[in-house]
Amino acid sequence: MNVLHHLDDPVDAIGEAHRVPAPGGVFVTASPSRLDSPEPAHVWRPEPSSFDAEDAPRLVAEVFGRAETERWDAPLITLPDERAVRDYLIGRCVPSEAASAAATRVRTPITVTEKGAFVHGYR
Repeated sequence: MNVLHHLDDPVDAIGEAHRVPAPGGVFVTASPSRLDSPEPAHVWRPEPSSFDAEDAPRLVAEVFGRAETERWDAPLITLPDERAVRDYLIGRCVPSEAASAAATRVRTPITVTEKGAFVHGYR
């Protein structure tokens, strides 16, 4: 879950994963959307990745031949205060000092909409 977007070439890893399931088996992965977390966009936007929810279905289908996508787009996280915003940003790879500075510019509490997808590749 949420790993392939860290790789320069996720198709290589998907190819390795293709070897594991028996015929009829399923490969499942998840990835955030490039439109994730719109509410704090004035202080942070996700970096483009090699495997975001918009491209993941196509990349999985390249290897598995068939892919189905289950998208999510919902207000799932409430950050009650500045410290929670800072921690949220750090969890999204924002350096600590930059996260602390950005958190001061966010009105709290803030509810954050998580966007992404599960992608199922069928063998």
